[in-house]
Amino acid sequence: MGSDSLPNFREERAKARLDDILKAAAELFVERGYDRTTIDDVAARIKLTKGAVYYYVHSKGELLYLCHHEMVVRSIKAIRVIEQMDSSPCDKLYMAIYQFVMSATENRAIYTVIERPDVLPAKLRRKVIGERDRYEAELQRLIDDGVQSGDFHEVDPVLTRLLILGSVNSVARWFREGEQYRGTDIAHYYAQQFLRMLLHPTAVAPPPSLLDFSSAPGET
Repeated sequence: MGSDSLPNFREERAKARLDDILKAAAELFVERGYDRTTIDDVAARIKLTKGAVYYYVHSKGELLYLCHHEMVVRSIKAIRVIEQMDSSPCDKLYMAIYQFVMSATENRAIYTVIERPDVLPAKLRRKVIGERDRYEAELQRLIDDGVQSGDFHEVDPVLTRLLILGSVNSVARWFREGEQYRGTDIAHYYAQQFLRMLLHPTAVAPPPSLLDFSSAPGET
């Protein structure tokens, strides 16, 4: 291995280690709750020392922020892929809402705790708001496209976006895996209902598989 490759190797190893830390933290935040999770717990989950974790993050609040950051980055990448698909505005918004709901069910601890004003310092809260604004702008674009194409009713796009965001964010507060509904059930149902609300009667209907919620909640 040449000397030039050593910095890249170290960077890749450091990134992989940080990814492991964030994955463990996100799992523990869901399993135990943010308040009951400690840096010691995160370290023990991946067999590191507490000091090794602190080498990558300075506080539990920063750990929460980084988990949120990774979650938003994945969501923005997903919605941008959807935007580039050769599909109707209806199909694109359906897929975006589905992805959004799945993220809320899989990361519910992060969604709920990040809203608390006591968790993050002002600097990190500003970063969270900025990242969230970027995701919301992508969602807004999908709604705008549907209104402009005539696929959707002449709704107020901003209020429609806020309605979708508020409804989906609330899922994180009440969803519990393994109870009456699966995450996929909720994601399909929410996407279905919002599209039924928005779809213009003269628009070309989406494939039945998108709007038919045929499987009973909780069915395997």
